[in-house]
Amino acid sequence: MSGTRALRRKARRDMRRQRASFLAIALTIFLGVALFGASYDAYRNLDASYKRAFNEYRFANLTVTGGEVGRFAADAAATPGVEAAQARVQADLPLHVGRDKFLGRVVGMPPGGQPAVDRLEVESGSYLRPGDPRGILVEKHMADAFDLGVGDAVTAIGVGGPQRLTIVGVASSPEYFWPARSRQDILPAPKDFGVLFVPERLAAALAGTPQAAAAPPVRAPPGFPARRSRRPPPGPRPRGAARGGRPARRRRLRPRRFPRARRRPAPALRR
Repeated sequence: MSGTRALRRKARRDMRRQRASFLAIALTIFLGVALFGASYDAYRNLDASYKRAFNEYRFANLTVTGGEVGRFAADAAATPGVEAAQARVQADLPLHVGRDKFLGRVVGMPPGGQPAVDRLEVESGSYLRPGDPRGILVEKHMADAFDLGVGDAVTAIGVGGPQRLTIVGVASSPEYFWPARSRQDILPAPKDFGVLFVPERLAAALAGTPQAAAAPPVRAPPGFPARRSRRPPPGPRPRGAARGGRPARRRRLRPRRFPRARRRPAPALRR
């Protein structure tokens, strides 16, 4: 007991002598614990908000671009465990907002009702109406960057030429919580990229595709395992493949022989 009392007395003496250092260490530990608690609480809130938006707006688990999209969407919808699959038209086209010109994105949406996958949240105005073929929805980040609202106009340049479109509402999408063009371009300037949600027919006319030829989103329940099809996708066979799925025999190329150059003796020089 005497040894323990002596250590406590020495610790109290050291704390009195080095009071400033002791207070600094205690303050540093307190700030570190407080910062960790605040960061962890913010992470929990962000994760909960993300999961809620994922389920409420039926965010897609898988998105495929190109190929036979209609057939893929039909096969995916018939797969057990898949809640919904829908094909849509999506194209990157030049957009004009006043004097600003940039490469934006046009996404086709069914007029008169929300899509089965990747639904929208209308912040102001109304959703797409079947009786208004040129009425569009502008994404929230684009509306804030260009100060757009209901009644304003945006010009989209498609295959058939420029078309003047009227904004009927401002919407937010779970796909563009972070307005990035692609994984390679995750930090575009606010006025270099924007998204428009337009009726399906208008999107097909702007992109020049009579059918839905891009991006079929597929939604599956949580925990649903992704399966890989063993069959190759329909279309032309890759180079070097034969019928029946077996690799074709490659022709053995013989190295080409070139004639050797004859060495000529150097001429003798007379002094």
